[in-house]
Amino acid sequence: MRFSWSLVALLFAVWPAAAEEEFFDSEGVKIRYLDEGKGEAVLLIHGYTANGSLNWRGPGIEQALAEKYRVIMPDVRGHGRSDSAPEGQNGIHVVEDMVRLLDHCGEKQAHIAGYSMGGMISIKFATLHPERVRSLMIGGMGWLPEGSESVNKFATDTAESPRLQASLRGFTEFGTSEAAMKALAMPIKVIVGTNDNLTRRVDLWKGIVPSLDVLYVNGATHQGCVFAPEFKQGVLDFVAAHAGN
Repeated sequence: MRFSWSLVALLFAVWPAAAEEEFFDSEGVKIRYLDEGKGEAVLLIHGYTANGSLNWRGPGIEQALAEKYRVIMPDVRGHGRSDSAPEGQNGIHVVEDMVRLLDHCGEKQAHIAGYSMGGMISIKFATLHPERVRSLMIGGMGWLPEGSESVNKFATDTAESPRLQASLRGFTEFGTSEAAMKALAMPIKVIVGTNDNLTRRVDLWKGIVPSLDVLYVNGATHQGCVFAPEFKQGVLDFVAAHAGN
């Protein structure tokens, strides 16, 4: 999910938050998050260059979920108001930030939803810590095979901001094996726009898991899909279908 960094910073500065922002220490990295609502926990993980409020509050998804659930919405390290991390301390470290955040909030399990980069993080989280995941909703992302050319190119890509460069190179650690993807046993749903070039990664996932539940949002792009009404409703319906299980 790519936006210009200046636009993200501006929107983040002026976007109202219903819940007071909180911070916790994840082994020396300060992570900012919002914690709103009551009920089963829903962890929302945003996309690259964005932040929790822009990705989830802007489209109204966080507010709608908070009416029935406890919504935990972090800014990933190196994004928003969370600390940056040194080179080599992104990737899997981001996944472990999410684990520690659930621990910090006293939650053993959560419904996890991730968009774009957040989808990579969420899939990796689910493969490494399946016992912590009630259900898994992936938006604008599919399977990123371990060791593939798509994974390796992140090491040489350049980011819009020096602050994001280490984060981008950490993407190389989000690749997953075919066996790990097939082993995912929790309820899973993918939502992707038909005009999103990352539908190819969704198709790749369906190639190894033909039963994968995918909602295609007609005409939606990668940047625009999360703002589509169908996306919001798809998230709400999916979480509701698996709450209490």
